[in-house]
Amino acid sequence: LATSIMVMGRIVRDTLFLNKYKGDRLMLSFMYIGVAILVSTATFFYTKRSSYYRMDKLITTTFSIGIVFVLIFVGLVNNEISAAFSALYIFIELLGAFMMFQFWSFTNELLDSREAKRVLGFVGCGGIIASMAVGGSVGKLAVLLGKVQYLLFINAVCMMICILIVRFMGKKYQSRLQRGVVSKTLTPKQAAAAAASQVSISKTPYVKYIAIMIALIYVVVTLVDYQFKVVASDKITDPQKLAAYFGFVYSVFGGVFSLFFQLIATSRLLKFSIFMSLGILPAILTLSSIFFIAVPPDLVMFGLAAPLVAITMAKSGDSAFRYTINDAAIQLLYIPLDPKVKSRTKAIIDGMVKPIFIGVSGFILLAVSYLGKAGIVSSDVKLISWIVTVIGISWLLTIVGIRVRYLF
Repeated sequence: LATSIMVMGRIVRDTLFLNKYKGDRLMLSFMYIGVAILVSTATFFYTKRSSYYRMDKLITTTFSIGIVFVLIFVGLVNNEISAAFSALYIFIELLGAFMMFQFWSFTNELLDSREAKRVLGFVGCGGIIASMAVGGSVGKLAVLLGKVQYLLFINAVCMMICILIVRFMGKKYQSRLQRGVVSKTLTPKQAAAAAASQVSISKTPYVKYIAIMIALIYVVVTLVDYQFKVVASDKITDPQKLAAYFGFVYSVFGGVFSLFFQLIATSRLLKFSIFMSLGILPAILTLSSIFFIAVPPDLVMFGLAAPLVAITMAKSGDSAFRYTINDAAIQLLYIPLDPKVKSRTKAIIDGMVKPIFIGVSGFILLAVSYLGKAGIVSSDVKLISWIVTVIGISWLLTIVGIRVRYLF
């Protein structure tokens, strides 16, 4: 359900935003910066207080707020309120970020390590099947409902069902969930233990390499995401057809291919080599970017413009590999860390490093857009592919550095 909400929300917000600001690429750059500022700030304040409350209560609150805002946004978009389109873009990303880290925190509190190893693969398949179902049906649902924004009503229903499930589980597993609640008053011994668990990314070489890799990942995938949206909106002008195309990419590559790799390939690749598994995604994104640079703009492939095919390959690689093989390999990198600092390290990297470097990507896109408008570069979209190629190679070199630290 959470994955359905996130995928449906992103398809709706991307379609509405790209059609509202067609031709204004700077607005999309500002959205990445806005997402970075809001998500990192909200996460910072959330982590300051969240440990004082049970996770089921926090999730229920998040979804309740989500339902209210989703319904408000439908009304604002219907009335063509300009600010609503950019606000919806940022809100969907904020909601998705909170849903995902709350979901995994909830899961970790409910399961012990033996249970987690047994069932998390099955749970992960639920998210992939949701991507397939939403992506495959979104085009027909948009036609049936009449307006793309009405798909958000489906999101509201999914959030209501999530609340019912979480409340039921909260009552059933109250004692397990209560263990994660921290008292609002700490003893001197507890305060000293908390101070000892502080993590400095810059002073821990192995953690620094992980943080650098995560930073490079999110710069590259954000730049590729931008290219995909810009090229798709340029080539497909009808809003319902654009939503259907986004749905096709999410369902086939984020669904069918991801399910295959999750069930068949991931465990085998990880057993063979963690570091080869980490290298698959940057290799695919780098090669796809080189292909995008080389392909003639007037060439037609598979009934589509060749540049759209090239950038769809990059986006598809991201959808198929990032949330399966790449994510699983990254989680294994945290295993050598001291248990006292492991959870805090992950919180810092996931809650702060990721959104900050999404914002860095936004500034890169602003600079590229200005170069294009000033006529300094002939194609700002191709310049992005050159940047992705350079960062992709740096990403592969960082994996080599992580491997050395991991082994020692």
